[in-house]
Amino acid sequence: MGVAVATHEQCVLLPKQFGYACEKYAAAVRLLATQPGDVRSRLRRAAAQVCRISPAFVPEVTKIRSDVVWVLAQLSKHNSRYPGQSRLDATLDRIRNTTATRIAERILNIHVNLDGLSYWTRPCARCGSPR
Repeated sequence: MGVAVATHEQCVLLPKQFGYACEKYAAAVRLLATQPGDVRSRLRRAAAQVCRISPAFVPEVTKIRSDVVWVLAQLSKHNSRYPGQSRLDATLDRIRNTTATRIAERILNIHVNLDGLSYWTRPCARCGSPR
């Protein structure tokens, strides 16, 4: 039984930073799962990882990129209240645990989808690029 190879029409060029994005989302999920405190305090630690990832670091496949955009928008939703406060801190200070949970769930979904994409990626028979 052979390994299925993508056709050229199914090719998806993975950005150079794809591996970096996978690494940072894996670290974020690890922090969300293992750090003490409520979900907002764990999300504060995890956000330091995901805020480093530009949407351009992930391919425009399924809804991974739109999920990354959504997470980044949710983490910077509120303006700072005083000089020196970041939008991230202002947002995390004001959101509820239920909102933080929705953001954490989306971070998990991004990680799962990135991990699945990297696992199932096969080279294209025509151009050799990952699909």
